[in-house]
Parts: sequence; structure tokens; C-alpha cells
Amino acid sequence: MFRIILWLALIPSFLLIWLIYRMDKIEKEPIGLMIKLFIAGALTTIAASILESIGLYAIGFVLPEVDWLYNLIFYFIVVGGSEELVKYFALKKLTWNQEAFNFRFDGIVYAVAVSLGFAAAENFSYMLGMGVGVIGIRAITAVPMHCITGIFMGHYYGEARRLEDIGDLRARQELAPARRHRAAPAARIL
Repeated sequence: MFRIILWLALIPSFLLIWLIYRMDKIEKEPIGLMIKLFIAGALTTIAASILESIGLYAIGFVLPEVDWLYNLIFYFIVVGGSEELVKYFALKKLTWNQEAFNFRFDGIVYAVAVSLGFAAAENFSYMLGMGVGVIGIRAITAVPMHCITGIFMGHYYGEARRLEDIGDLRARQELAPARRHRAAPAARIL
């Protein structure tokens, strides 16, 4: 039964990683690095749980547990913030100085691997606690959500790496037209 739960927890994450990995048309990322990122993402669930417990404890001093604001702060700030922070730490530690990190899309591939490692470990934990019945809903909600947040994080992470690589002056030159482009629609409204 343990193996079945493990595979059911892993399959949704593996499928989404495979889809994102296939989209990398320029240069595939090293499999060894992808495995490390996935495992690191899974391990970050421990740090996230600790941060969430601290946040839960802190909020409990200020608000009653039944208050809607308590839940809003806990789920949107504490849980979301903790999970994304620990995933980002793992991502940055394992990839920023990697020789293979040489294209913007690499940031997406790496961040998705970390995020889906996290999602797989979280799935496994939920299935151990609540049974295999939760896998269906988590496979179409929580796992894709972690993938999507990984895509967003990876996009900006890859862009930050690209801008660092091209240097400060060139980065400002490239960003100036983008700023003006965003300002144009605002000027038309006025």
C-alpha cells in the first residue's frame, strides 16, 4: 500500500515536469540537476511546515482562530509566503551558479522542478493522513497550482539571471523601452 500511495503522490508532479521539460527546445537541462531540484523541493516541505507553525502561533496571539481574518492571513500570507520562500531558497542555492543555467527558460524548468517536488511531498503527506481519496482533487488543484507558481517564479528568476549576465547598463537599456511601453496605455487613458 505504501508504494501505491507513493506513486499516486508522484505521478501528477512527474507528468507536469515532463511537459515543462519537453518545452525546453534550446538545450535540455541535466537530469541529475533536475532530480536534485525535485528532491530539494520535497525537502523544503519540512522548512515550510516549521515556518507555518511559527506563523500560526504568532497569529493566534492576535486573532481568534475562528475569525475570517485569521484564516485570510494564515493561508494567503503565512502558508503562501512560507512555501514560496523555501522553494525560492532551494532554487537559488542549487541553480544560480550552475553552468547549465544559460537561458531564461531554464529558470522556469528549475523552478517547476522544485515546486513539483514540494507538491509531490505534500501530496504524499496528505494521502498518508487522509487516504488516497484526496489524490484526485489534489491532482487537479494543488499540483497544477504549484506548477503555475513555479512557472511565474521561474520566469522572473530566469529574467533576473539574464539581466545579471548582460550587465547593469545593458539591462537598463533593455528595460527602458518596456517601461515606456507600459506607460503608453496609461497616457492614452489620461
